[in-house]
Amino acid sequence: MKVVLLQNVPKLGQAYDVKEVSEGYAKNFLLARKLAVLASPQVLKGLQVRKNSKNLSEAKKGNVYKSLKNKLLNRTVVIKAKTNGNTLFSGVHEDDIISEVRSTLHLDLEKRWLEIQSPIKSLGVHLVFIKLPTVDKFSIKLNILPL
Repeated sequence: MKVVLLQNVPKLGQAYDVKEVSEGYAKNFLLARKLAVLASPQVLKGLQVRKNSKNLSEAKKGNVYKSLKNKLLNRTVVIKAKTNGNTLFSGVHEDDIISEVRSTLHLDLEKRWLEIQSPIKSLGVHLVFIKLPTVDKFSIKLNILPL
């Protein structure tokens, strides 16, 4: 029996996939829990339209992320912090980096895109890795100066 998945089903497929499953599995599990619908001609036609719009929106998001990467690449973000000699009183966290990027470069970053193992607690230039969706990981330079 052919069904169209409405949600991601583990070990079966992703949302909007057309799958051939046994009749019992379809009726007793997938259809009963509203995880799938029967694959009728009308449903398949609507599915194609939905997939086309999903692919278009993903392509637009990919272009946005590529543009954001190009704007950030080879940039240096400068943060001034209170110091005690060569160490900082408090470490530089993801939130500090994001707020500085927003204020100086006028770009929106999300915390989950930054890859920092621990807060940065020393002066100087540090590399911060950024992993945007649909874009390879890249780095920006973070220059921490005394206040």
